[in-house]
Amino acid sequence: MAPIATTVIANSNAAWVRSFEVVPGRWLAIGFALALLPTHLPAQSDRHPAVAHVAAAGSDSSRTPLTVLPIHNGTNHIDLLGTGKQGEIIVSRRDNGNAHGFSVVLFQVLAPSPSHGNGKNPLWQVIPFFGGPNDPEGGEELFATYEGADCTLRDLRVVRTGKGHPVEVVTATRDFGNSFADSAAVRFDFYELSDNTEPLGPTYLFRHVRTVHAKGTYCDVDDAFARELGLGFAGVLRWDGPR
Repeated sequence: MAPIATTVIANSNAAWVRSFEVVPGRWLAIGFALALLPTHLPAQSDRHPAVAHVAAAGSDSSRTPLTVLPIHNGTNHIDLLGTGKQGEIIVSRRDNGNAHGFSVVLFQVLAPSPSHGNGKNPLWQVIPFFGGPNDPEGGEELFATYEGADCTLRDLRVVRTGKGHPVEVVTATRDFGNSFADSAAVRFDFYELSDNTEPLGPTYLFRHVRTVHAKGTYCDVDDAFARELGLGFAGVLRWDGPR
């Protein structure tokens, strides 16, 4: 039974007991009212997914609902452009024999390329990141997590603002501080997926649109994602409390 139903029933039962003790004559009416409470709650798969409300990537003031798209190790088939074209997010693990292994994430879409085959035949194309604080001038093709034995210092969220919209990516990076286990400042970087309007460069790209600094300090960026932006505890990795 879901926690909210347990709370309602428990509180109602508690009210029934208190009423019975104070005014015995009320127990029949209250018991009848309790019998009318719904006893069925929809299964988890029947419910709408939780939607976070954070400032939209291109706005400093408006708050737009963002749906977090879950991703896992391996190939994630996702309509990245929101147009029905095939898209993939590929997550691969790079082990290191210790606590400092990491995951690498690649975004790609199957679409025609203006500079290949006269733009007629679709091919898989990488969607790189441009314009962020740590992105090279020529773009960054891969996103990599940054991990320690105690906490994750870098992770991301893939979000969508609505049906038919392209995905957006929010990355979180923690200052190292004194150690991997330290609590330090966290920076969120927002990227929008768009067509490339320049004569050179990739067909599609994630363009950096703004940076937000967390109000608090954190050891794990997935903890910061949940508490600061309401984007949950799971991205490429998941925060389940101190390791």
